[in-house]
Amino acid sequence: MVEQTYGGKDGIARLEAVGDAAEAAYRRTDKQAFLPAASLTDERAIMFKVPYYTEAGRGMIPAWRNEADPAFWRGWLTFDAIQPARRLHQPLLMVHSEAAAIPQRAQILRAADRAEAAAVARQRHPVRLLRPRCAGKVGERRRCRAFPRHAGQCRGGGTMSPVTRRFVLASAVFAATLAALPALSTSQSTAALTSEDKTAIAEAVAGIGLYADLREWDRLKSYFTTRVTTDYTSLFGGEAATSDRDALIAQWQGLLPGFDATQHLITTIVVEGAGNDADARSHVRDSHWIDTRFWTVGASYLHRLARTPEGWRVSAISIHRLYEEGDRAVLAAAADRVEAAAK
Repeated sequence: MVEQTYGGKDGIARLEAVGDAAEAAYRRTDKQAFLPAASLTDERAIMFKVPYYTEAGRGMIPAWRNEADPAFWRGWLTFDAIQPARRLHQPLLMVHSEAAAIPQRAQILRAADRAEAAAVARQRHPVRLLRPRCAGKVGERRRCRAFPRHAGQCRGGGTMSPVTRRFVLASAVFAATLAALPALSTSQSTAALTSEDKTAIAEAVAGIGLYADLREWDRLKSYFTTRVTTDYTSLFGGEAATSDRDALIAQWQGLLPGFDATQHLITTIVVEGAGNDADARSHVRDSHWIDTRFWTVGASYLHRLARTPEGWRVSAISIHRLYEEGDRAVLAAAADRVEAAAK
């Protein structure tokens, strides 16, 4: 479907190259470059003469900023909304039109999940809702009582107008969701971590150390939430800091490659938590080498993790210094080597 929409494999490759170039420019300059999102006259537009997006009564909404950063292309072209949608646990109402820009994805989700959705609806208790009026017998106005599985019918055989029916459907879904929230939040927040959870959490903790040492930045990045808090005050003073994970990785890229070798030996990982939150405590012996010079710190780690749709991700790291060996001056030497290599 993506290939059909965006000009086949060659079209996708071209758009990904455009997006990668924009991303690289942003990394160099720290500035975004915006293009018109949709236009019938400006050939620079991402959606140039594309139906729906350039139609005033449809996608061309005056209140929306008509601009986009082309760096979005790779993420947009590889995003799969169907796979994570299958993990939904709450009732879902999908408001959809065949006149949408790309209606096929909604059709795929609806077709794939129709049997499952019907089974969920049958298990729900009827939900009392606001009762909109609808037409019953001639000269009579009756009130409706809507149920998630057959909203649209009225007692007395009347039929709702399309607008009223959509109101009732939306009310049914949201009422069912809200009614289930206390039970859902309680069960999720108190559920014990499984052995699979603890294994995944331990892997994230160990993986950060391993892939930092191997300089595999993309794999390292995959273990973090979008925003990360780091607390190195035990080593360097100052205060804990919160930054984007990209900024954190960039900070490490400005130091670690300057060493001939680094090694994070992380041991005795103990995981605690429940539901969607966890803490992992461990010991670390972290060594940094340039020729025969080295600096080693022995410490304890505290990693805080959150369950995300992609799995367990680290949201915070703090380190508590226990001892040091060697010469801290190798840190400055490593940073100088990275800077010199970049010139």
